[in-house]
Parts: sequence; C-alpha cells; structure tokens
Amino acid sequence: MNNIASSEWDPSIAAPLIHSKLTLRDVLNDYDNQHLFTEDNTHFLFLVYKNEVFSQRADELITISDQTINTNYNISPAAIPNGDSLTLTHTTTYPFATPAGARYDTLYIKSGMMNFAINSNLNHDAKIRITMPSATKNGIPFSATLIYNYSGSLPVLVNSNFDLSDYKVVFTNVGGQSQITINYAVTIYGDGTGMSPSYTWNMGESLSNLKFSKFIGYFGQQTLNINNDTIPIDIFTHNFSGFYDFVDPKLHFIVDNSYGIPVVVNIGNFKAFSTQNSPYVVTISGSGIPIPWNILYPNFSQMGQSVRTQIDLDKNNSTIKNAIDISPQHLLCQLSGTSNPGGPTAMPNFVCDTSRLRAEIQVELPLWGKAWNFVLIDTIAFELKDVKEIESILFKINIDNGFPIDSRVQLYFTDSTSTVLDSLLNPFQQVVYGAPVGSAPDYKVISPVKKVTETTMGRARLDHLLNVKKMIIKAYINTYDATNTFVKLYSDYNIDVRVGVKAQLKIQI
Repeated sequence: MNNIASSEWDPSIAAPLIHSKLTLRDVLNDYDNQHLFTEDNTHFLFLVYKNEVFSQRADELITISDQTINTNYNISPAAIPNGDSLTLTHTTTYPFATPAGARYDTLYIKSGMMNFAINSNLNHDAKIRITMPSATKNGIPFSATLIYNYSGSLPVLVNSNFDLSDYKVVFTNVGGQSQITINYAVTIYGDGTGMSPSYTWNMGESLSNLKFSKFIGYFGQQTLNINNDTIPIDIFTHNFSGFYDFVDPKLHFIVDNSYGIPVVVNIGNFKAFSTQNSPYVVTISGSGIPIPWNILYPNFSQMGQSVRTQIDLDKNNSTIKNAIDISPQHLLCQLSGTSNPGGPTAMPNFVCDTSRLRAEIQVELPLWGKAWNFVLIDTIAFELKDVKEIESILFKINIDNGFPIDSRVQLYFTDSTSTVLDSLLNPFQQVVYGAPVGSAPDYKVISPVKKVTETTMGRARLDHLLNVKKMIIKAYINTYDATNTFVKLYSDYNIDVRVGVKAQLKIQI
C-alpha cells in the first residue's frame, strides 16, 4: 500500500484550442469600427481616413444685429373742434445696420420682434397707424394700430410689440445703405381743449432677435474662420519601426457649399509628421493644389442645394506619396477662406438659414504596395493559474495562409512591471509565410502557403508563468517578397488557423 501511495501517474492530454478560418474582411471587421475600409467590385481594398475640417451653417455665419430706429419728430396741429379729429402723417427712412461692406436686398424673417416705446407730451387722445409697405406677409404689408390715451398726466407712454415671423422685407439701397421705410399716421381727437403750438413724438422703435430663413443681397468680403486641423492616420500610430510603400496614395479636398456666395480657400502649411521615419516632416505641395482655390456655389435655380468642389492629389500632381512614405501619424493643414473675393457680382448673394459650407479632407490608401520591417506591438492583461500539475505543454500552430503577408510573432510574458519572464517561441521563428502573388495589374494570390510551428514549455518555464500579469504581443511583418514584389490586398483572401495543445501531467496517486 505504501508503494501504491507514493507512485506517480503521467497521463498526457491533447486538445484543439483554436480553429478559425477568416477572410481578410472578417479580420478587418474586428478592427474597422469606424468603417475606414472600402472595396471595389473586385474586392480590392482601400483604407480611407476622413476628417471634417470646417462646417458652418449660414445662420451661424450671418447674424442680423438688433436695430434701434427711435424716430423723433414734432407736430404742430391746428385747433380741433370737440368731437372732430385731425390726421398728421410722417415717414421715416431708416438705414439698416449691416456688417461692413454688406448690402441687404431681401430678408425673409424666420422670427423676430418689432417693438414700440412711444413717449409724447400730446395732451389729447390719439390713434397711431403704422405701416411698412416693403414688409409683407402673404403679400399683405405690415400694418399696426396703437391707441394713445391721455389721462391728465404727461408724458404718455405706449409700449407694444409685434411678431415679424414670416415677413418678407425688401430694402431700398441708396448710397451703399440698405433702407426701410416706415409710415406713421397720427389721428388726434378734439375734446374742446386748446392745442399747444408744438408736440414732441418719440416712437422708440426697435427690431430685436431677428433670425432669417432666407437672405438675398451682398454679404461683403468676410474672412471665414477655418482653424488649423489635424488629420490622424491611425494605421501608422502603433508601428514602432518599418516602412510602407503605398504605390498610389491619394488625398482629396472636398467642399460642399450651399451658400450662394463666391468663396476662395487658401491651403497653407500642409505637412505630414512622423515620429519614426526621416525626414520626419514632409510638406505637401504641387501643381494639384490651386492657389487660390475657387469654390463652386449654387445659382438661384439651385437655392437649397449643395454644390461640390473637389481637389484630387496623387503622386503625379503633388508630394503626397513622399508624405505617406514616412508613415506619418498625422497631417496638419491650415485653411483660410474669404467670401466675395472679387467684390459684388451680377448675381446677388443668397443663403437659407440651413445653408452650409463644409470642408473635408480624405486620405485614400489603396492597399497596393509593400511593407517591410514593420513592427506592431500590443499589451494585454494575462494570468495563468493552476499549472502545478502540468509537467510540460506542447503548442502546435498550423496555419494555411492565403494572405500575401509574412509574419514572425512573439509573445512575451511579463510581470506587473513589464519585466519579461519568458516568451512563447523559443527559438524565435517565423509562423506565417506569405502566399505568392501573380503579375500586374491584379497582383492576386496564386495559392495559399501552409506552415506548422511547434514549441514546448517545460516545467521550469511553466514556473515562470506563475507571476505573469501581462502579455506583450510583438509582430514583425513583411509583405510577400517585399524587396522585389508589389502586392494587393483583397477582402476575400482567407487564412485558416489551427492551434492545438498537448499537456503532460504528473499527478500523485
């Protein structure tokens, strides 16, 4: 019985760990949570980074200031018999306060108020009729009537507000000023008392909180405040060394404009920045960048529609390939804009409140080229428990690779301070061989390549894993025959990965 109690049992257990067959699209779906990858009808892949560098609605760009009219005038009515009345008229032509150099032709008011704060020393009852012939709603001119009641004390104050929503105001432009006309008819009622030689009227008019639904006129030469903007290129963010050679990178400037206003944009200080590869900074320039850039705009028949202007930069008309060759983590672009650069045009400016000027930069990287000495590093939390009964573990990795990509992968096991305790593959070896590709122009994979990799972790190495808290995954990547051959990546490429383990146990019985 003592002999039986002290014996050991050495069983071995084998089990499949992983069997996964993935297309390149499957792999990208896990990574591409921002939908950066697109493909054409052949499944050829493009990586596209988009960044909105400017967007402004017309009602954010154009504001209508409050207007203080404040008409003052004197009246000198004749004596009015008791029970009779006398009507006196007055016309005010008010120059609307506009931004410097701007002209208002027609304003469609979305919302706003016209306010009256009348102050007068007239000692008789009266009625004030106010009209604005050029301000109409459904074709009917603005008209309002105010009642002036004299109760024995002066001055008499009359306050009233009128909603101008949905009114159309047509301005008269004289000497560079946009004017509106207001007519007043004051009817004074006789009560048998005498009249003073002169009375003062202060109408106290003002327009406040004006918002437009449509503006027609001339906006003037205004500077558009387009800030410097950074376009991150995430594919280069996690690489610690190595190079990409994209055959045909492209960059697109896109402006969508529903302002009926001529605009020019100047593109300056356009650079690519890399922390890894010299010369570290590349200026993007070339004949493809117009100086200045005239932005298309809609005409009256297109009011409410957007017109697109686009610049397409490639290796033939710019230095964009030089910029991408340094694997930049980001691009920096400075844009500035000016409205009506040539002054007033035959067609007036126009905007709706919802009109928008929007600028976007797209970096398009067709996945066609080479990559070599490219290193990706990531760190994940990892702990391995209950390994005391395991004498050794054999890992068997079987990969049937249809991607034109070679990869050497190492997994480093570290403690909480990131000190390396051990690694999975010892000696370090290549686990994925790239599939060969055919000739131009498709450069498609001819056939997949199989590679089987085995590695064993014995008892001493397993003891190292007891204090493991992290795993550092380091991948060294080259495209197939990167020195001589270009490849193209297609979404229907696939890879078949099988990982199995065989554990040798030692159990006391």
